[in-house]
Amino acid sequence: MNRQFDFLIVGQGLAGSLLYWYLQKLGKSCIVVDAGSEGASMAAAGIINPMTGRNYVKSWMVDIALPHARQCYENMESHYDARFYHALPVYRALHSVKEENDWLLRTMDPSYDGYAGEVLPSEAVEGFIKNPVKYGHTCGAARVDLPVMLEAVRKELEDKKCFIAASFTAEELQPHAQGWQWQSITAGAVIFCEGFKAVYNPFFNYLPFAPAKGNILIVKNEEATMPFNLRDEFFVTPLEDGRYWIGSGYRWGEWDTEVNEEDILKMRNFADATLAFPFEVVEQKAGVRPSTKSRRPILGQHPKHPGLFIFNGLGTKGTSLGPYFAQMMAEHLVNGREIMPDVAISRHPFPS
Repeated sequence: MNRQFDFLIVGQGLAGSLLYWYLQKLGKSCIVVDAGSEGASMAAAGIINPMTGRNYVKSWMVDIALPHARQCYENMESHYDARFYHALPVYRALHSVKEENDWLLRTMDPSYDGYAGEVLPSEAVEGFIKNPVKYGHTCGAARVDLPVMLEAVRKELEDKKCFIAASFTAEELQPHAQGWQWQSITAGAVIFCEGFKAVYNPFFNYLPFAPAKGNILIVKNEEATMPFNLRDEFFVTPLEDGRYWIGSGYRWGEWDTEVNEEDILKMRNFADATLAFPFEVVEQKAGVRPSTKSRRPILGQHPKHPGLFIFNGLGTKGTSLGPYFAQMMAEHLVNGREIMPDVAISRHPFPS
């Protein structure tokens, strides 16, 4: 039996789930196809960090994207009756007087109001961190529990019979009078939200993706709950049930999800030297981020195949940038909203 939808979304990670959220709010019917294999979204910590890099600069688009993200996740929590957005500051370790001074300069810059907080003394992390230093208090940070959010979205899709657990093969797509046909599904348009697997997509593999693998260590302690994210050699963020996410590093050009033991050992040594509470290792895993060479998302329609679109490349800032650009993409699909030039697929010439 053939089924018809306005949109077929390929991939139910962060990008696909957010795009579905905004499209259904615009009254459009969607079906989502996902193989169910654990992607980068399921391995990510989901940290929203307004300041980044060695120079403590504001993340790209943060003034616009951050309030948009907060509102989006809170609306989704209300709709799905689930909690996955957790406001949680980042404490940035400052290991030298120069780093302290550089941070203090940010606190005096009016454009960093609401982001660059005070320099905290070592006592601020007492009981949680060994050999503490001073810390730059990053305000406006948060953690999005992506597995909880994605599961809530998937359950709704399954209840609506709008989710197909299957591997999607682009070669199976066929042009149709109403758009595109895939197996028994007809859709007006297809949007690929496949994460790093876009490198294998015959329609979009010309785009400048630069997937980056990261390894993750999960440890557990049932006595201490750290009331902050730690940004040091590695990130440490508290999860639920006494678990902590430690990660993650970059392995460029590696597109598998096999754990790299040498990276895990570095994280274990870091945890032993840094965490002041006892813990046990409960999990090791790896994910591949859908990064691009420009470190910008890619949105838009294929230049040669009308009705085939891509929404991808959210990279390491996906939880903060995702809602803003998912809404932009949804409104482009439905109302023809112009896509920001910085993220438009037209930035990347199609090979002749």
